[in-house]
Amino acid sequence: MRTFPSKKDLWLGIVIWLSMGFGLAASIISGSLFTIIIMLALTALVIWIWFFTFYAITEENLIIKSGPFSRKIPLNEIEGIKKSKSPLAAPALSLDRWEIRYKKRISLISPQNGEEFVELLKEKTNL
Repeated sequence: MRTFPSKKDLWLGIVIWLSMGFGLAASIISGSLFTIIIMLALTALVIWIWFFTFYAITEENLIIKSGPFSRKIPLNEIEGIKKSKSPLAAPALSLDRWEIRYKKRISLISPQNGEEFVELLKEKTNL
């Protein structure tokens, strides 16, 4: 199994972390225990996603993991892969993305070593 961490855009990190910081600060200032708990839970989720988004290629599957969320795509179902700049919500922490087509669906990912990832995926899928 070969694992590729997600590429992370600096600007996206700044937007996410400033938003989380302001939200957490506002909830603390409000003094509402419920709001503080919700913001802490949301912050924990964002931390989990930020530090644990990766893609793994095994002998049989492409595994996409983003915090608590995961997807397993059988390699034999992958029909194509191409570069994408799509801003759609995806388990990708960068807009430097790859679109993976399989079974009339797409997944957008952003591996750190994109070219190496694609090369290995093509080798495993005969694309």
